[in-house]
Amino acid sequence: MRKLDLPRISERIRGFTLPEDGTMYVFDYDEVFRVSVEDIPSAEVLSDNPYEFEASRPDSFGVSERDPIISFGHVSLKYNFDPRANSQSITVTDNGTVETIEFRTLSGDWFVATLSAEGKYLVVAEPYLIEVWALK
Repeated sequence: MRKLDLPRISERIRGFTLPEDGTMYVFDYDEVFRVSVEDIPSAEVLSDNPYEFEASRPDSFGVSERDPIISFGHVSLKYNFDPRANSQSITVTDNGTVETIEFRTLSGDWFVATLSAEGKYLVVAEPYLIEVWALK
C-alpha cells in the first residue's frame, strides 16, 4: 500500500466519490473539487453547485448513510468507528498480509473507510481530512 500525497482540498468535507479512471470528486459546503489520484495528485475547483452535485451522485460517501465497500477480491477492511476517539484503526488484509492504518479524526460527525469499486484504492475520510491509498 502506498499513501498518495493529496493536496489540501477543503476545510470541511461533506462527501466524496470513489476514484474511477484516476479521478474522484470531493465536495464541501461551498465547492466541488475534481481530484486526480494519478502519479502526481492534484485538485481543481469546479463551478458546480455542491448541493446539486451531491444530489446527482447517490454513489457518494460522507454525510450519506451509504455502506462502505469493505471487500473486493483478496482485499478486505475491518474497522469500528468510535465517534469519541481521536483516531480510527483500519485493518487492511491483502492476500493474507495484514496492515493497520491509524487515521486521526477531529470530528465524530462521520467517518468512512472504503475500497474503490475496482479494489484499486482505499479512501479514508472524515469532515476535516481525506486520504487515499493505492493498493495495487
